[in-house]
Order: sequence, then C-alpha cells, then structure tokens
Amino acid sequence: MSRLRGCDQVVLLGDTIELRDRPLESALAAAAPFLRELADAVDGGRVVIVPGNHDHRLALAARELARERHPRGAGDLVEQVARGAGGPLGEIRRLLGTDFTVAYPGWRATDTVWATHGHYLDVHSAAPTVECAAAMLVGIARGRASASAWAPEDYEAVLAPTYNAFFRLAQRPRMHRAADNGKALVRAVETALGMRGTHGPPHRVRGADRVRGSVRLGGAARLGTAPGEQGRPGILPFARVLGNLRVEADHVLFGHTHRTGPVASDCEARWRTSNGTALWNTGSWVYEPAYVGTRGASSPYWPGTLVTVDGSGPPRIHRLLDRL
Repeated sequence: MSRLRGCDQVVLLGDTIELRDRPLESALAAAAPFLRELADAVDGGRVVIVPGNHDHRLALAARELARERHPRGAGDLVEQVARGAGGPLGEIRRLLGTDFTVAYPGWRATDTVWATHGHYLDVHSAAPTVECAAAMLVGIARGRASASAWAPEDYEAVLAPTYNAFFRLAQRPRMHRAADNGKALVRAVETALGMRGTHGPPHRVRGADRVRGSVRLGGAARLGTAPGEQGRPGILPFARVLGNLRVEADHVLFGHTHRTGPVASDCEARWRTSNGTALWNTGSWVYEPAYVGTRGASSPYWPGTLVTVDGSGPPRIHRLLDRL
C-alpha cells in the first residue's frame, strides 16, 4: 500500500470483489481489510472501481443508482457513490470511508490513458473457457451472433446473462462445493489436454481473418504472420473490442487474462493497434500454479502487478511480488 500514498487517483481494474463464486456478504467481508487499508493509503485521493466479470454486479448496481438520479441518462457509466447509497456499493462506501466512482465499461484515467477490465474480449475469443462458450450460446439463443457486437449494449446482451446466473448461484451456499468441484474438474481436464502450462492457456480467435493486420507486434510484424494467440492471449480479441467501441487513446490498460505485459522480450514486445494505441495488460493478484508452471516470478502470470501513470508519459509496470 505504500506505493499508493500520494496518488491523485487509484483505479481498481475489475474483479475487486469476488461476486461470481461467493455470496455478497462473505465476498464483502473478505474484501474489507483491503478496502480499509486502501482508504488509509489513498488519504483523500480519488478511488475508481471499473467492474469486471467477477464483480459485474457492481456495474448493475451503479446503473440503477444512475437511473434514479438521471432517469434519461445513457451511454458510458460514471457514477459517484456517496454516503447514503445502499446495497453493495453502500457497503463499499462504508468500508472506504469516502466517496468513490464506478466507471463502466472503462475509465479515462488521463487524457491519454483509457482503462477497462477487458472481459468484453471474451465475445470475440474462442478460448476454452465457460464464459467464452456461454457468450456464443447466448448470442445464438437470442438470434444475435456474439461476434457481431459493436457497442457496450451488444456486449452486455451476450455476457450479462451468464454473469447474472453465476451471481444468483453464488448466493446459494449449498452450490459452493459443487461449483468448486466443477472448476477443479475443468482445470484438471485443461491440464491433461495441454491447455495450461508454462505459457498459460492458448486463446484462439474466432474470425481472425477479419482482424488480421489490425494489430502490430513491436511496430513490425503483423498478426497473422507473427506468433499467434498462444504468445499473447487475448490481444486480437481485445483489439477488436477497442475498434468496435471506437476508443481513442495513446495507451489502454486492461487485465482479465491475468497476463502481465508488455515485458521486455522479443515475443512479448509492446503491442500497438493500427492507430498507434499501446496495449498494456495489468496482470493479476491471483496466484495460479497451473498458469505459472515452473517459471516462478519470471512468468508473465506471476501475481502482484501495479501500473502507474505519471503525467503524459507512458504507463509503468511494477511487479511488486517478484522476490517472493
């Protein structure tokens, strides 16, 4: 927390509260020590929460709060949560002891930096995950192909039903053991099939020919001829999301895939979209041995990453737990 002292703002880039797998009350209780320490470290600075897929419920709660205040409001969500708010947002406000902002699907951190969790990329990814498969199936059921998403409401239409189902199941304690056993089984199958390892899970791209050439690797090789999604999982789908949402920024921060980057190696050079936007993956604070493999702290999946933005310069990645 000492790295946060003196910051003008701290952006929590999604999955801050585990609302996908645990009941609301226990998830907030687990997050309480962190939120209290954060409040002490920030000491008057702005706190922004950008919900992800695991805490998507916070975006829904903020949207309802926004509708109460601005019935005709639309577009991207930026909602200030003040004293007196109810539900999970009110509890977070109480633990922080200060007002905070919920921004969704992303937050303009500076004039040159836009930040989002990145889960919209699942709509365009053929990665072997439940949420990617669910997005495709929901799109089919609703008669709107998930890959045709072009705006936030399109992405929400194919992703939110799955998030809502996970949240409802999580409120039933009897379902936890079954859910945990199911996830353990999925991970065992993925490991057996070689989907997990020292380089993490391969993320294939649905309709890759439609986005080929839209991203450059290290300012040189075009995707399609460069190493594929095994080398940089999620990049092609995420670049497509940015194009669809018409995000204009010099730098875009995202997470979701749990893989930190860019890092200084020839196959993990900085990725840029065709309009020059640099993509920065903020990594994760979750230790996943199946992803880390035998590489330890040298793995891009090693947890404990903080990204700082100072003035108009590029973001800086700090790997705080590399000595563990």
